[in-house]
Amino acid sequence: MRRAPNISPTPLFIDELPHLLARRFCTSAIDHLFIDGTSYEGLIWKLRFSENSAVPNKVIDFRVLIYNGSLLTSDENIDLLQIFKGLIACQLLPRFNGGQPLVGATLYYKVLRTLSFIDWLLINGLNFEIATSHFALISKRHIQKFLAAVSTMKIWDGAYEYTGKLKEWLLLNVSCLSDVDYANVLSAQPLLGTLIPEEDWALGLKKEELLRARAWLYSAGYYKRKEGRLFFHASSFISKTYAGTLHGHSISPFVIPELVLEDSYSRECLGVSVRRSFEEGFSRVAESKYSDVISMIGVINAEICDSGMSLDVALSKIPDIEFLDFTEKSRDGRYRSVPAPVLLGTLRKAIEFYLKSSNEIFTAIRSCASNAPKQFDRVIMDNRVSLHTFAKSLRLSGWTQKNTLGLPFDYNQFRESPCLCELYNVLVGVSSYVVGMIMARRQGELISLRDDNCLEPNINPYLPSSVGTHYYMVFDLMKSGAGDKRERVRRAIPLIVAKILWDHKEFKRSLKDAKLLRIETDRQLFQVANAFSVSFTALSSTRHNESLDQMHDFLEVDTVTDECGIQRRYYIRQHQLRRFWAQVFFWINGRDGLDTLSMFLGHTDPEMLYRYILEEIPGSMLLDAKHERVMDAIREDDRSVRGLDQLLSILHEKFETMHLHFKTVSDIERDIGYSVNHGLVNTVPTFEDFCSSAKASNIIGNLLAAKTVDIYPEFISFDAGDGMARTRVELCLRVNK
Repeated sequence: MRRAPNISPTPLFIDELPHLLARRFCTSAIDHLFIDGTSYEGLIWKLRFSENSAVPNKVIDFRVLIYNGSLLTSDENIDLLQIFKGLIACQLLPRFNGGQPLVGATLYYKVLRTLSFIDWLLINGLNFEIATSHFALISKRHIQKFLAAVSTMKIWDGAYEYTGKLKEWLLLNVSCLSDVDYANVLSAQPLLGTLIPEEDWALGLKKEELLRARAWLYSAGYYKRKEGRLFFHASSFISKTYAGTLHGHSISPFVIPELVLEDSYSRECLGVSVRRSFEEGFSRVAESKYSDVISMIGVINAEICDSGMSLDVALSKIPDIEFLDFTEKSRDGRYRSVPAPVLLGTLRKAIEFYLKSSNEIFTAIRSCASNAPKQFDRVIMDNRVSLHTFAKSLRLSGWTQKNTLGLPFDYNQFRESPCLCELYNVLVGVSSYVVGMIMARRQGELISLRDDNCLEPNINPYLPSSVGTHYYMVFDLMKSGAGDKRERVRRAIPLIVAKILWDHKEFKRSLKDAKLLRIETDRQLFQVANAFSVSFTALSSTRHNESLDQMHDFLEVDTVTDECGIQRRYYIRQHQLRRFWAQVFFWINGRDGLDTLSMFLGHTDPEMLYRYILEEIPGSMLLDAKHERVMDAIREDDRSVRGLDQLLSILHEKFETMHLHFKTVSDIERDIGYSVNHGLVNTVPTFEDFCSSAKASNIIGNLLAAKTVDIYPEFISFDAGDGMARTRVELCLRVNK
């Protein structure tokens, strides 16, 4: 363990610090970023990174209590405060950014990453004793664990452990709710007992724990109504939990899906596990960005004061060997692949359903919902549906099967004589499945499609004059852009997708004209029907999953019987459709098509894309592929595979020889087989035993299985000369001794 820095009772540089910083640290170069009278020396910073309103300003209040009860801004913590300030300033100063001022959005995100690292230090302040030891007790291993977390998870979990802290807080507070109060709350709000499928849960609570947590949150007033649903309002929890941080109180985590209260659909069957996770995997790009932040501690040591962290620790990265091991271990929480026949068979059923029934469903629901009573009346709505022109062809039995009496949902009736509300939501599921399967979009990109600009050109694809028109889908690319602003892109689409988008655009327009939208100003394309209010709400992630579940049950998608004899259905999620598309493209085009695939999917990190494709391949299949590639490299002496000499040295040692010449068994049989068979040559061991055991292929297979040897891709970015960045993939052999 490193010794703590020698900190004198009188704070270092306390009198001359502002002048020293101005002279040595060139704070004048960032003075223009401070607004509203704030300055580098102040206890509050207000920073404006750009005149562009899309890039937010940032307020940093250093007056926070740290783990020992003292203020970060107190005299006893002045050195620690200046270390933190200097670390932030390093992200802003041109001399640490290639000598050139950076665009506002880049500066903003660099500062947020720095604040997240500082907050991680503050949250773990007691363990690291930062008040007395600064960073001296932070080891290389601590930094590597931090980098692994923030490069694999969303920042609110990677640096702030939001999901884990929320779970602990809920479990602590549910004990305050008595059994009587719990029963009363459930009785008062029946939606508390309606849960989404367990594989879509994020907190990892047991069912009884989740029900009690929802009941306690509801009774304590933590739910707020938005767009017809009740959401857990996390702001007070976040403010209290992260009060001692510089940025943590401002984080905006994803909505925890199992904490949303709404009248959700219950599946007919248990689902085949999909192992839900919010994140798409480890990214070397993300690791590099946070490493850049931490590396600036070397500058702090040289120009402000000793932080206690050596340069060796500040420059820590995750070693390749641990990086590969880490990505192996991180697979468990990811979506599993679905068998291709299931995905493609469902696509066929979905397209057939859309072509056969979509026009009648749109027409029927538009007619029946228009001028509906403001107060829901089941009898009136059922009569409207039963008298409609398409009631017979669609086999409609009423408006909705849902009831408020707790009666079970009749799935046979759902398929044989459906109600219009549920049938329309099946259509929404079918539409999103077809578009999502063909276009391989993220769920958020589908949900956020806008009715005013999602189709280009905005021309009716059913018209004869539209034959030969090239259509594009326009959408906001998730994980791009600055602040809340996303990069808007377009991708070519086949005619079936153009027709689906056009139909929903026209249907959305008719809903708006009939004043059936719950939110009149809503611009989202896909709308789901609300059974008991005869209104329509923009598609959310939860309602999207629900509409997919309804589609799977209605179309009777394939089921399997598990080891316990329980029938389970494939309830496919959008991420699985996206992964399947990527895998098919990759296996057809190989690694030479990674740039094209990356562009289409919207991935900026080819390395992450490679793992994204391969991580769901069964281990035995991937091991066989690696085995075959290594053997090819050995036989062909392929020096493009870096590290081949290390493997050859193992084989030299194994066979106790200085020279190796590789031949296949058939080559050896052709050379001496005749002599052996006719007794002209005797071998020890016997020729048969030799052929079955003395194979380099077997040895290499065992080395790969034991992970003594591994083969993996290395990604090298380079300038192609046309101003565009390209990525080259090189294969490397790693030998673990």
